[in-house]
Amino acid sequence: MLSSVKAAQHPILDISYNAFPEVPKMITVRPYTCTLDNELNLLKDVNGERVKTYYKELETTIVIP
Repeated sequence: MLSSVKAAQHPILDISYNAFPEVPKMITVRPYTCTLDNELNLLKDVNGERVKTYYKELETTIVIP
């Protein structure tokens, strides 16, 4: 039997990126994960920014019609 309670909807909010000033002709997606040390703590660079591991083989470009 299904519950009558609906799941809450949450907007996806990513403050890591700014909105495009105008609609782009294409978007390149470069997937990454945050890099962890042996104790599973986030690694940070000398500026305190997260160290990212990029996955070039998963990179894709989406053409916007």
